[in-house]
Amino acid sequence: MSAALSVGAVKYKSRVNGPGTRCVVWTQGCSLRCPGCFNPSLQPFGDAMSFSAEELADRLATVDGDGLTISGGEPFDQSEALRGFIEQYKELCGKSVIVFTGYEAAELMGSVSKRKAMMLADAVLSGRFAAGEIWENKRLLLISDRIKPEEIRPDGSMEMSVTNGEIFISGYPACSNAEEAAI
Repeated sequence: MSAALSVGAVKYKSRVNGPGTRCVVWTQGCSLRCPGCFNPSLQPFGDAMSFSAEELADRLATVDGDGLTISGGEPFDQSEALRGFIEQYKELCGKSVIVFTGYEAAELMGSVSKRKAMMLADAVLSGRFAAGEIWENKRLLLISDRIKPEEIRPDGSMEMSVTNGEIFISGYPACSNAEEAAI
């Protein structure tokens, strides 16, 4: 049994978090605390859903779609659980996996556990969030040839969903300010 993954939200079908229709998992907890973060509610560690890698992968692997996007919070703050989850998901369905992270490529490569998890993904969008142009400080790391760079560019699209009375906004707003995008 693998380490539990702390999860803030799951969306079973999204068209704005990578190419095609994707499942999206937002991890709970982030040690980076980037100013202006688009997901500040996902920064605190603790109060979240907890899934084993097997349980979450079983739920998502059978969803009709093109793959999985993992965001946060900060997925690599749970690198052992993240690694187990990606391994299990790919073993069950073989679909592509994209991970969005605030860590820089050198930080990921400098940690054995983060590097092992990163190398299981097909693409990693790395770099701290910074106000300004969307993805201004981001670097796309293509780990496999399953994701093309032109498939993962922000286009200003957003989705909004309501779960248990809470509004959840996802995607890449045309503006760079999370508060402005939520208005």
